[in-house]
Amino acid sequence: MTEISAFELSRAYAAGWNAAKRSGSDDPEGASNPYAEGEAHTRWAEGYRGAQDSRGPGAKMKKSQPRAAPVQPE
Repeated sequence: MTEISAFELSRAYAAGWNAAKRSGSDDPEGASNPYAEGEAHTRWAEGYRGAQDSRGPGAKMKKSQPRAAPVQPE
């Protein structure tokens, strides 16, 4: 297995992020991860989940997923 550079891993993360923003799906495993396995596959999935987390409380969520309580400023 070849070693993947930090730049290539950042591109895998960005590709996952962009895929989530385009698809609107809540399931990264159901999305088409172009990386079959390894570190790039993991980074793509992290990017996908990161984009989902960035949607905020008004985003479409699964019915089984509870809403997070709003954070009160200190």
